[in-house]
Amino acid sequence: MREKIQSIWIGILVRISVFAASMWFVFTFLFGVWICDSRDMYPAVREGDLVVYCRKVSLARQDAVVYETSGEVRIGRIAATAGEVLGKTGDGKLTIDGRIQPVQPRQGIYEETGVTGNFAEKAIPSGKLFLLGDARAEATDSRKLGPVTEKDIRGKVFMLWRRRGI
Repeated sequence: MREKIQSIWIGILVRISVFAASMWFVFTFLFGVWICDSRDMYPAVREGDLVVYCRKVSLARQDAVVYETSGEVRIGRIAATAGEVLGKTGDGKLTIDGRIQPVQPRQGIYEETGVTGNFAEKAIPSGKLFLLGDARAEATDSRKLGPVTEKDIRGKVFMLWRRRGI
């Protein structure tokens, strides 16, 4: 009887260990989880939302991504990729390849995309991405931080869990 109970406990511990190792693998190499701590992507992503992202995927314009810069994790949307040219109109609006960045209410972008200071026309270097937050007026994004290296992208957002404002 004692051997049977011991065998059952060993089986339970093995199953728990396999499950824990599987979860560690999945959330270390395939997916990542991050709690948003900024209003950069408001209203699409709110402060306190749980963001799940996929690490090994191809990226394209308009994808929402989680990235790391200067030791800080952030979230943004890919606005321009390598080779595209950034510029500024006379009234301070951002242009990408000569196109003014439009207001996009369906995506939650209600403000014009402005730039300030010495924002000279320049092409995005190879291996870099230009990221914008949806809350254009208050976002800390590539307009302030500069283009982000592709290796600093943690992953593409694929699931969002609202934890506030329900």
